Amino acid sequence: MAESSAFKIPQEGVGTRTKVFVFILTVVTLLVGMALMFKIVKKFISPSRENFQMESTILPLAEKLEGAGLSQQAIAQYQKALKALPLNRQKKAEISFKVATLYNAKGNCQQAVEWYFKTQIMAPEFARQNQVDSLIQPCLTRLK
Repeated sequence: MAESSAFKIPQEGVGTRTKVFVFILTVVTLLVGMALMFKIVKKFISPSRENFQMESTILPLAEKLEGAGLSQQAIAQYQKALKALPLNRQKKAEISFKVATLYNAKGNCQQAVEWYFKTQIMAPEFARQNQVDSLIQPCLTRLK
């Protein structure tokens, strides 16, 4: 049988150059795969820069707004912080207490009571729990 094509099938096995090429390609593929996997794991495990920037701006902004007497804007920032930031129960209770206090100062007892209750539920061990209890009663009386 005469071969008419330019391509010849090797009879003695794969050549050394082909083995080296396949080996290098395999190593590169594994390294790229590992780098991609590392990137994915890092993204899910470590907090993103955006979260850090949000954390370093939302709460100070809310406090500045509160200090400037802009309670509605401060409430919005505190609520944003509760939704967006990874906070422990104690910190969530502190922020909820601030929101409740701002609503109470505005005379909005309905919202104040709701947020005082959230404070109680979020962290029963909250340091100001006695203060929360004493602030709920007058608001409930005004609502009746």
